[in-house]
Amino acid sequence: MRRTIERVMDVLANLGFVMRDTRRDKVGEAHRQWGPEVDGFVLSIHLVEPIPTLSVALKNTRPVERRARLPGWLFYYSVHLTTPDGSNAQLTPFGRQILSPERSQQTVEVVFPPGKPVVTEIPIATLYDMRAPGEYRVFVTCPAPGSGETLTSNELTILVKGL
Repeated sequence: MRRTIERVMDVLANLGFVMRDTRRDKVGEAHRQWGPEVDGFVLSIHLVEPIPTLSVALKNTRPVERRARLPGWLFYYSVHLTTPDGSNAQLTPFGRQILSPERSQQTVEVVFPPGKPVVTEIPIATLYDMRAPGEYRVFVTCPAPGSGETLTSNELTILVKGL
């Protein structure tokens, strides 16, 4: 029963309906590359397969706990995804519905422990049209909690194979 509840919470968190601290980083810090530090925070993305999903980690690099009031993860992070032809990827009908501005109003207080990442997963393959075969490039940005300066993650290339 507990496992079922965890799975439901994972789905809701990934869809941006709830936000929770997922410190059980399935990727592990040793396998992550980080973007540049801004105001004591760094941002990382890692691809989770088989369905392209981004594991996004926001880490407090300072030796003290920090707190911030943030919107749901899907509204806090900006995903920059380009298609094989270099254009910006379009949202799917599901993505347009989930990312509609009416859903972005709720905020939650998030605790950033010292030196630890707060991790969430963004289901980019369901939010963005990634049907065309080829190489997609992706990175994520967000405001640094507390300062508003822009954090930028590392960049990844996702290979989508044709049928």
